[in-house]
Amino acid sequence: FIIDNYKSESARHQCIFANYEVDNIEDNIFIKLPSEHLIEHGRNSDILGDLKQRIYNSTGKNFNMEFTSGNFEKIHKMIEEKKKNLEKAVKVEELPVFEPPKEETKEKWNGNKGNTVHSDYRKKVSDRKASDFTVLDSLNLNEEIALEGHIFHIDISETKNGNTKCDFIITDYADSIGCRIFLKKSEDVKIGLNDWVKVIGRLEADRFNGEYYINTKKIDKIEPKMQARKDNAEKKRIELHAHTNMSEMSGVVSAKDLAKRAKEFGHEAIAVTDFGVVHSFPFAYKESNDNFKIIFGVEAYVVDDEQDMITKPSDKLIEEEVYVVFDIETTGLDPYNDKIIEIGAIKLKGKEIIDEFSVFVNPEMNIPKEITKLTNITNDMVKDADNIEKVLPEFLEFCKDTTVVAHNAKFDVGFINQKAKNQGLEYSPSVIDTLHWARVLLPDQKRFGLKNVANYFNISLDNHHRAVDDAKATAEIFQKFLNMVLSRGILKLTEISRELETNIQNAETLNTMILVKNQAGLRDLYELISRSHIEFFGNRKPRIPKSLLNEKRENLLIASSASAVFGNNGELANMFIRGSDLEDIEERAKFYDYIEIHPMTNYVDLEGTGDIESLDKIVEMNNYFYNLGKKLGKIVVATGDAHYLEEREAVNRSVLILGSGMGRRIFSYDKRLFFRTTEEMLEEFSYLGEDKAYEVVVENTHKINDMIEKVRPIPTGFYPPKIEGAEEEVRQMTYAKLHELYGENVPEHLKERIEKELNSIIGNGFAVLYLIAQKLVKKSLDNGYLVGSRGSVGSSIVAYLMGITEVNGLYPHYRCPNCKHTEFMEFEGSGPDLPDKVCPECGTKYIKDGHAIPFEVFMGFNGDKVPDIDLNFSGEYQGEIHKYTEELFGSDNVFRAGTIATLAEKNAFGYVRKYFEEIEGSPEISKRKAELTRIAKGCEGARKTTGQHPGGMIVVPSDKSIYDFCPIQRPANDMNAESKTTHFDYHVMDEQ
Repeated sequence: FIIDNYKSESARHQCIFANYEVDNIEDNIFIKLPSEHLIEHGRNSDILGDLKQRIYNSTGKNFNMEFTSGNFEKIHKMIEEKKKNLEKAVKVEELPVFEPPKEETKEKWNGNKGNTVHSDYRKKVSDRKASDFTVLDSLNLNEEIALEGHIFHIDISETKNGNTKCDFIITDYADSIGCRIFLKKSEDVKIGLNDWVKVIGRLEADRFNGEYYINTKKIDKIEPKMQARKDNAEKKRIELHAHTNMSEMSGVVSAKDLAKRAKEFGHEAIAVTDFGVVHSFPFAYKESNDNFKIIFGVEAYVVDDEQDMITKPSDKLIEEEVYVVFDIETTGLDPYNDKIIEIGAIKLKGKEIIDEFSVFVNPEMNIPKEITKLTNITNDMVKDADNIEKVLPEFLEFCKDTTVVAHNAKFDVGFINQKAKNQGLEYSPSVIDTLHWARVLLPDQKRFGLKNVANYFNISLDNHHRAVDDAKATAEIFQKFLNMVLSRGILKLTEISRELETNIQNAETLNTMILVKNQAGLRDLYELISRSHIEFFGNRKPRIPKSLLNEKRENLLIASSASAVFGNNGELANMFIRGSDLEDIEERAKFYDYIEIHPMTNYVDLEGTGDIESLDKIVEMNNYFYNLGKKLGKIVVATGDAHYLEEREAVNRSVLILGSGMGRRIFSYDKRLFFRTTEEMLEEFSYLGEDKAYEVVVENTHKINDMIEKVRPIPTGFYPPKIEGAEEEVRQMTYAKLHELYGENVPEHLKERIEKELNSIIGNGFAVLYLIAQKLVKKSLDNGYLVGSRGSVGSSIVAYLMGITEVNGLYPHYRCPNCKHTEFMEFEGSGPDLPDKVCPECGTKYIKDGHAIPFEVFMGFNGDKVPDIDLNFSGEYQGEIHKYTEELFGSDNVFRAGTIATLAEKNAFGYVRKYFEEIEGSPEISKRKAELTRIAKGCEGARKTTGQHPGGMIVVPSDKSIYDFCPIQRPANDMNAESKTTHFDYHVMDEQ
């Protein structure tokens, strides 16, 4: 079968394998052919290697393979007999003489007339109807096809005979295929990246990698088949929540392309709000102009560091209080619509167990299969149980006058609270959440689920997700926690929140939108970002304490992110979806400056994972928040949470999420987080009514925009560090060395060159840069480590005289080391190339020096270009130079230059393969390499991590703060690293 498939791929293979037999002896395969000529031809080709690889791919076994001679006499006789019989049965008629068509004039490949390459294809490209890409899966090898697609990759190379080979890939954005065309030396390549083309050719298999491609014979440029979306609204919306590829392994679009698309839509502004970072600010700012504003912001990870360890604590001794530790099992996660199917509870007096409560609840509906699979609770187990109307009052009576305890109490208490409301029952208990306590009391742990905490204490949890067993395990954990609290000398319940501080590095985070109102707000945001990375980073997230955010809020606008997905939960949306008391939501909303709502299709993953029964829940939520905004006098804005430009690019984000290892639960759900037009956004919120939708989508986004000034992420100007008396020291050092080398009677032209340089250096404030370089070079040389200077600094004679460079930029000349006599040449060249000579004054052998490099090469014709002094220090000594720089300017003013590592082509392709292996459940994926390449290209550039430049340092003037320029962080967020780096990429800062 494998050989037959291989045989069909080319005429050459058909010739060799016209007649063959196969013998399989253990690990050896012998292919018998009818002639020595064919055997020799096969051995001298790569056929055996190809077949061996294909057999391995199919069987997983390696076979030794060889061509050998076979006896095909019977076959030959049979063929001859058939031929004779055919001749007898058929009367041979005289065939008409074939007259070839007249030779057509070959057209040069001209992109204006149609890129015709080979004239043997008579039909014009434009006349040939293009097939759909889906036809490719049923196309036979060597079968002709016409396709129309967009070129997203092209590679042009020269063949051995000097012709041109052009490999390119076209796509219809559902599938892709490679194409290949050969051009003669006289033919120009008239296609390029991003062209739309129609190609005609035959399907062939690449002999090296087996990939199918179109061997292209004709090609035409065509009009794009996919028109760019336009925003046709008279007054356009403004997107206040958008991510770039600097949102770690989540955002797809670059800041440049995001801003460019907003301008194409005719929007007045766009907010850049990446997760926890502001790396994209400088890139985005480059796209701003007088008519288009970049709003700088962040979707921050905020920790409520003022959260109480106990809500509504009673004024009792810890060991005298009665606690009910409970757990529930439900048909789903929605407290409004899902049902309780089991309640288990343990009652303690202090640390002693005194009672328990365990009961099934009839949900009066079938238990979903996935819930039965998770909990092992079946319909038969609950069919004879009481319903919630009877069970809940009994449970509330069991809990009367106690402090209730649960692991992730927001869920359990929220469910009980909603069911109590449904029955008109009072339920407002004192609550302890052992999940929150675990985050505070177990600071070295990374995971705090019930199973993780139980394992930490070696507590058995054999029947996880059964209420009574989970309640027993939680009770044992709670007993451990009480011992830990009592051991710290805390005796009363009211003292616990005061004595135990929130562990910010481990605490639950709330996704919070922060927008910068003005330049002062930008500085405050830079401080928040810096401290979130330096002081509060934990569990892969830079965290901002809510108290610190509140302290810095004057020049910021703050909202709760409307996100409510795994790992990214805005406070208000999450509270509503989890069934929190509406009064509690209203109270929490008072902290924020405005309220954000998202399109309901942004929440399809919650529907897909069962967190909500349907998207009707989101319609209900957004209506609630609209009304809440009116009640509290807060602006309600509709934002898209854009992560990519086009809806089809959702797969790129899914690839990144899966590849990062952070989102296996949600990677397969398409969230439609594309950048929407005004019309698309209005349609999303049509359920609010036309006027309300227009208000939140258009009017209110402009209101927020009007509160925000245009700001620069990096200030313009020159901000050198300060060294007292640097100007005079540079001048004195220069002239001291000048007289040492050239004597007291310095030639007039040399004085003029020195003064010209010094006036430029000192007059433009560059003296301190020269002095810093001199001190660093001297430090290294004094300790025996040579320093190499690179670039045009060698054109500065002042730099030479100060010892910064060994290159003397003066004209070639002779210099006497004894009497200081000099002879200057008036021609270009290099002094060391001059012939040897002795000083006519004292007979001492001259030193030959000078390289004729004008100073303008270094600092421009006006002498006002900022000096770029590149110095190469020994790798062994570089750390000492960094420390010395900190000694000179203070550790609070010296930072390592930061770098940003992004996803490269090779890794991106690996992530795409992994994604489709996961989706298709097999390493043998159905996608062509060309299509994998297209998707991988859409993932390239996504931020993976950060680092530090091996040598670059940033020195901040003593009268400035680093927050005036950028945030700071640890390299790769390694909290054990000693150095601090700039949050912005070093080169981007240099550009601005």
